[in-house]
Amino acid sequence: MDFVKEILRIVITGAVGTAGLTLVYNVGKRVYIPAVVGAVLTGSVCKILEYFIGNVFVAALISSAVAAIYSEIMAHLLKTPTTVLLIPGILLLVPGGALYYTMFGLSQGNSALAAENAVFALRTALGVSIGIIVVTFLMRTVFPGLLWGVGRNRNKNGKPGKSK
Repeated sequence: MDFVKEILRIVITGAVGTAGLTLVYNVGKRVYIPAVVGAVLTGSVCKILEYFIGNVFVAALISSAVAAIYSEIMAHLLKTPTTVLLIPGILLLVPGGALYYTMFGLSQGNSALAAENAVFALRTALGVSIGIIVVTFLMRTVFPGLLWGVGRNRNKNGKPGKSK
């Protein structure tokens, strides 16, 4: 039951926080809801993976890959840059608490607290960055035409665009 409460907390607070971020950074109206949905999806996937796998690095890597794939697809459908959806999508993966306690431990001279939280923050950040890099690499080099037919008109030749 505590697990369900934790997921609900992530969904509610993640949606509100991401909605606030998208308002502050003036994300377009048509991108607003998909950005919030992407963040909630990513945060939920991360918490579920942390619960069942127990490895922060793997959870962050898979969650950020989910965020990157979602952002690529939705950006293609909405005809907007991927980063407009990716940045809000990974917002819930940022290890803010660990970064805070790392600095707090350093300022108080508590090296054990600082080291423990620094390792957690680095593992999370590394997992997030690798997940995004792998998906972006695959979408740009290995599968560059994968999304051509998604959400676009095709002409008689099968290429994107209107027929003449």
